[in-house]
Amino acid sequence: MTALIPTTDLALDEIALGNPDTFLRDDVDGIFAKLRAERPVGFDAEQTPPGLPPGPGFWSFVRHGDMFGISRDYEAFTSVPAVGIFDYPVRTSIINMDPPVHTRYRLLVNRGFTPRMIGRLEESIGAQARRIVEDVAERGEADLVTDIAAKLPGQVIATMLGVPDEDQDMVQRHTNAFIAPSDPEYAGTVEDMVAASDAIEDYAKHLGRAKRDHPTDDVTSAIVNAEVTGADGNRATIDMDEFAEFVKLLLVGGNETTRNAITHGVRLFSEFPDQKARFLADPQGLAVTTADEILRYATPVTLMRRTATRDVEVAGTPIAAGDKVVMWYRSGNFDDAVFDDPYRFDVGRDPNPHLTFGAGGPHYCLGASLARVEIGVMLATLYQRLPDLEVTGPPVRMRAVSSHGVKHLPVRWTPA
Repeated sequence: MTALIPTTDLALDEIALGNPDTFLRDDVDGIFAKLRAERPVGFDAEQTPPGLPPGPGFWSFVRHGDMFGISRDYEAFTSVPAVGIFDYPVRTSIINMDPPVHTRYRLLVNRGFTPRMIGRLEESIGAQARRIVEDVAERGEADLVTDIAAKLPGQVIATMLGVPDEDQDMVQRHTNAFIAPSDPEYAGTVEDMVAASDAIEDYAKHLGRAKRDHPTDDVTSAIVNAEVTGADGNRATIDMDEFAEFVKLLLVGGNETTRNAITHGVRLFSEFPDQKARFLADPQGLAVTTADEILRYATPVTLMRRTATRDVEVAGTPIAAGDKVVMWYRSGNFDDAVFDDPYRFDVGRDPNPHLTFGAGGPHYCLGASLARVEIGVMLATLYQRLPDLEVTGPPVRMRAVSSHGVKHLPVRWTPA
């Protein structure tokens, strides 16, 4: 049976993609379905957070094919100065670089995400997942986000970076404030976001100095002691400020996307129990396709922005040099020109060219393979240990434009 296409009662001129409150609505997917059908390219106003100067607005692209073209053409569409809609006053990192500079730095970070490294991590990820679930098994109820989903990716990236156990809660608190400056529970102001950014960078420098003096077998040691070729052609050890931005990117990425994907996976299994049963009948065989379908259907990373470097035309629309261009991944992931029956949740969907890890080009997510492993392992571990786990209330959504985040999700099971 073909899944129904979601709808919205909003008229086109009532849709406000620059307003974070739009993404607290229940009809967000209906909004994007309407835009794909009636306004595939449009110009939207920014609702700039207090503390920032008014923004000029941005072009919105909601079709899958248009995003691939934009993302791959880094000469016409730069990642500088920001990949989110708003220009926050925080330092940039590799995600805000273009080739060839981006390429040189990405090669450094790639050392922590090779297939060999992911293979080495997989066994320890399983052990970590089992400990996390075992810690709550006798309780019979929990907040899936804070008690379970957030713990695994936080622990995994902390292990990779050499972050001590006692520092992980502090790191997660700061990364939450960094990713959601519009959410009053996580931060609430631009000032809070900047303070969190500074705190993460200061911590990263402390970590980097320790690993430069006493390197160990972790990603932090590999990056902080690596040499890069500068613009003058000379090789030198990476600057500590640049190193801190690498670590911040990895900590934020490790905290946000996978945590939300695991949470959405439990939510979707609650809504589609036939797909949960299908996954649990073959968790190893369906691990990758299940993770990818959750990442498509839930789209934890809602958007990515580029900025036009010159006057250019996309999908018949003239874009001026300096204009902001936003690719709405949450829309493209349901484009029926690419996905058969896109609103059907199918853990065996293959092929699945979703946009959650990027729309091609140099910025494709370097942690994609690691995220897939974590999602598949945690979901299998959770339901094998707590087979009657059920969602008992609605998700509490994060107030944000760029992330489809869940802050809380109540669950219960028979204590065991």
